[in-house]
Amino acid sequence: MGKTVSKNCIYGIYTGRLLNSVLENSEPPAFPQQFDIDELFAFHSHQSVANMAYCGLKKLNIPQEKLKNYYDDYKMMLLREARFEIATQQVFSALEKANIPFIPLKGSIIKKLFPQESLRSFTDVDIYIGDKVEQTGKVMESLGFSVETTAEYDIGYFKKPSLFFEMHSKLFEDDYSFGGYFDNPFDRAKPVAEGSCHYLLSNEDFFIHVFCHLYKHFTFGGCGLRQFMDVYVLTKKLKLDYGYINRELEKLKLTGFFETVKKVNAVVFQGEQPDDDMLEICDYIFSNGTFGTDKIIAVNEFAAQNKNILLWKIKYFSNRWGLSFSRMKENYKVLEKAPVLLPFCWIHKAFRVLFFRRDVLKSQIKDIDEYNQDYSKYLKHIWEISGVKR
Repeated sequence: MGKTVSKNCIYGIYTGRLLNSVLENSEPPAFPQQFDIDELFAFHSHQSVANMAYCGLKKLNIPQEKLKNYYDDYKMMLLREARFEIATQQVFSALEKANIPFIPLKGSIIKKLFPQESLRSFTDVDIYIGDKVEQTGKVMESLGFSVETTAEYDIGYFKKPSLFFEMHSKLFEDDYSFGGYFDNPFDRAKPVAEGSCHYLLSNEDFFIHVFCHLYKHFTFGGCGLRQFMDVYVLTKKLKLDYGYINRELEKLKLTGFFETVKKVNAVVFQGEQPDDDMLEICDYIFSNGTFGTDKIIAVNEFAAQNKNILLWKIKYFSNRWGLSFSRMKENYKVLEKAPVLLPFCWIHKAFRVLFFRRDVLKSQIKDIDEYNQDYSKYLKHIWEISGVKR
């Protein structure tokens, strides 16, 4: 290895081995003396793995008081998972009763493959409901949920204190259509029992969906360790037909990136020696949070806009601050009866931002101003050595 190993990589590769010891119920790696426990906790929180890391760290000779932040995170995730599990079963039952076919996605399935379901951190439950959007809305409202977010293909429902469900009418946006592979998810799923509305994707198609979700985040806003661990856990815990998976990924032109993900997971979780390219890829991953950063999103969107940069800037701030009519209506109920008041609501929101969110606004302006060809070239370089086809 000729490259200098960054602190992020040092923390990240140690973390991968630590998390793998929890998955395998084996002896965790020794805690390096040069590590700062508070810095490591900050890294783990940024990667959404602090609660799971606690299960490995508590086996080491570390004073419990130094692990307080970890323990608090662990307890919080225990409570969150219990609340979500109860709510999830209620939602499933209500959808069944309303004869609405549905497919649970991502975390609600993956968590069952962990030694303890609460170890797989999450903030929402994703469910595919196809074209039953209106009927699903009535079901969610009957359970005490209200609309929190709306997008072209999904609606987010919230219920106090912290329950959030995303109902999807499409698995991927048009920018990530993957050749129409997921246009008809029920064709790739089977009911859990005869006559049931509760469907599950086959193991292989579930894996491909999770993998494509990782690809989407990796190439749009970046992604961190947690999403790579999802793929790793699926490969370790599920019996998969890799012949089928490889053939399907070849059709989607994702075989190069699949090889990269396997190499990343071998380095991070299994201790394989990285080469220089792999160190660069790992540093990119460990520099991101769970779902990347706004800066990467901004640079990607900027790079894609080659005609009207001013229009892109307007669109950027509109998306970031929720200035569309549907998003504004969530906070300004008056718009439901008087849409003509939208410009006045924009003015009100602008004053609120200037007085109470000025630091965030400055940060986003800085992200745009800092955009340059060097950073764009860096991202393209990362994609190139990762086997990404753009």
